[in-house]
Amino acid sequence: MYKLLNLEFRKLKGTFLLLLVPVTFLIPLILVLIQYASGPKASLPDIITKSSVFIQMISFACIVISGCYITTREYKSNMLPYLAVTPNSMVRVLFCKLILLFMETFVLQLAIFGALFCVNTVVDGFDGDIAVRFLVSGVLSALFLGCLIPAIIFIALWRQSFAGSSIIFLVLFMLTFPFTFMSYGYIFPHLVPIILVSKYLGYERYTRMGYGPGILILAGTFAAFSYLSVRCIKKKE
Repeated sequence: MYKLLNLEFRKLKGTFLLLLVPVTFLIPLILVLIQYASGPKASLPDIITKSSVFIQMISFACIVISGCYITTREYKSNMLPYLAVTPNSMVRVLFCKLILLFMETFVLQLAIFGALFCVNTVVDGFDGDIAVRFLVSGVLSALFLGCLIPAIIFIALWRQSFAGSSIIFLVLFMLTFPFTFMSYGYIFPHLVPIILVSKYLGYERYTRMGYGPGILILAGTFAAFSYLSVRCIKKKE
C-alpha cells in the first residue's frame, strides 16, 4: 500500500495541481487582507467570519478539480487496462487515491486557517481563544469536505473524463449556491461544509441551524458514495 501511495504522489510531478493548491491557499489570505485594508474598520476575525463562505467555496472547487483529475488520469492516458492486470487490485489503487485526496484536504485546510491565524496574530496580537477557534475550524473543514471525496470520485469514475466530471460538480454548485443562505440548504450535501464551518465561526445567518442534520447527511453521503465507488471500480477489474 505504501508503494502505491508513493506512486500516486510521484504522479503529481509536473501537473497543474502543484500550482492549484498554492493558489487555493493564497486566495483566501489575499481576500481577507484586501477587505481589512480597504473596508470599514472591523476586526480581522470578523472579516474572516464573513468571508468563511467564500473560503469554503474555493476549497471545495480545489477538491473537486483535484479529485476529478487524480481519479480520471488513467483513463486519459489509457492506463486502465494496465492497472487491471497488476498484482495490486484496482480497489487498492482507488483507496490510495482516496487517501491522497484526504491528505491534500487536511493539509490545505489546516494551512489556510493556520495562515489566517498567523495574520491575525501579526495584526492584533496572540489570542488563545481565536487560535483554538481557527484550529477547530480547519479540522472541521477538512473532515466535512473529506466526506464529499467519495462522491467526487464516483462521478469521475462514472464520467471517465476530467473535464466532464468537473463541469458537473461546478455547474451543480453554481445552480444550488443560493440555497446556502436558506434554512433548508442542508438538503444539498455539497453545501453542508460551507454551512457548518461558517456556523462554527459565528456567521449570523446560520446561528439557528443545528449541527446534527448536516453531520448525518455528510455521513450518509460518505457511506453511500464509498460503496458506489468500490462497486463501480470492481466492475472494471
